[in-house]
Amino acid sequence: MIFHGNPGTGKTTVARAVASILRALGQLRRGHLVEVDRGGLVAAYQGQTAIKVADVVERALGGVLFVDEAYALVKDPKDSFGREALDALIKQIEDRRDDLVVVLAGYSAEMAELLDANPGVRSRFPTVIHFEDYDAEELMAIAEGLLAQRDLVLAPAARTTLAELLAALSEEPGLEHGNGRAVRNTLELAARRQAVRIAGGGITDVAVLQMLEACDFE
Repeated sequence: MIFHGNPGTGKTTVARAVASILRALGQLRRGHLVEVDRGGLVAAYQGQTAIKVADVVERALGGVLFVDEAYALVKDPKDSFGREALDALIKQIEDRRDDLVVVLAGYSAEMAELLDANPGVRSRFPTVIHFEDYDAEELMAIAEGLLAQRDLVLAPAARTTLAELLAALSEEPGLEHGNGRAVRNTLELAARRQAVRIAGGGITDVAVLQMLEACDFE
């Protein structure tokens, strides 16, 4: 499968869900996810890359191998190591097709270049899924889920402030959009500001300790 889209659109999360679903359906033995990038596949010396790829595939057998920023393997025409890694990976896919699912992921434009430049990749990865950017409402839903995980709540004014921030974020173009990753970073920063704001105040009220105020987002 090919997953393409901007950062933070949930490609890794969906790959993990796919692994679990396929295991539940009996299509995969283990249903785990092994995530690598170029550095996890390319060795430092000529002739060792195929061995490194084989080791990674061995760890992924029975599950899903997720190759993030897969286009980096062939982005530089002079990168013989990256091309060797891609060739070795394609061979492993052919040999282990009954016990392995491979997902190549990355930014849309770069993944399109990868497919255009490598017909063998296109033929072996017929399933191509585009991950759209989240809109403001979806970003708020992500924020609410993250807040619940951390037992944090928003004061009314903080909710308004965060909604405005996320609305602005959703209008950012292309890679600047940030998506779910930007939401997480925004909340982590707000939580740190809240911790500094209430530090040393002797506050023991749980409701106050869990509450993020508008000033924590400014």
